[in-house]
Amino acid sequence: MIANLYLAYSNCADIAKHIDIDGAAIIGFDADVLSRCTTIAEAKKSLAIIPRKIVAVDSSSIGLCLSTTKNSLAGCMPKSVDSARRLAKIGGVFSTVLTLDNRKAVDESQVNFMSHSPTPKYIEVHLYHFVSAIASKHYDNSLDLEKEFYRLGNVIERALKLDVGVIPVGASPSIDKTLLAKHIDVILFAMGFSKRERRLMLEVYPADLVTRWLRL
Repeated sequence: MIANLYLAYSNCADIAKHIDIDGAAIIGFDADVLSRCTTIAEAKKSLAIIPRKIVAVDSSSIGLCLSTTKNSLAGCMPKSVDSARRLAKIGGVFSTVLTLDNRKAVDESQVNFMSHSPTPKYIEVHLYHFVSAIASKHYDNSLDLEKEFYRLGNVIERALKLDVGVIPVGASPSIDKTLLAKHIDVILFAMGFSKRERRLMLEVYPADLVTRWLRL
């Protein structure tokens, strides 16, 4: 089952439209927004909708992220190398979120730390932040995006080699800027990942994370 495990939509209309157009069988939306969407329960039976909570954390606030796992699948976004390292040592069912802004905290060294954990670890890659930066003025013009995609590819390759789960997600803020599951697959293909590797990232690892969370 192909997954698109997080879309950062803020309204029910975007969620409803996304459900109609994405081919993913597992889709994640913000838990607080989902709680306001009464018609979402009528979604097609073949679709699993996962309530998500993405929390930016430093070393002192990691517990805040982990406290959300009872009712939603947590994604902890480390603000620093120190908080990323602490997440690598902590047990529990959650993902470590990688964006363009915290790429220095979730790098190949972080993957090495995560690989030594006795419990499965997952890196959730928010692709929208990387893709949108190509045409955005929000980032410094000196940012070498080709180099950043190369580094991202290295992080993913290292994780796959060490069996640290990699879960690329759209993380789009609105339906008009969305990345569907098929778009994610195309991006991964363009980055040089094989069919087997893309299946691991789009199907196997997301399903494994969701299954572990449902067993809590």
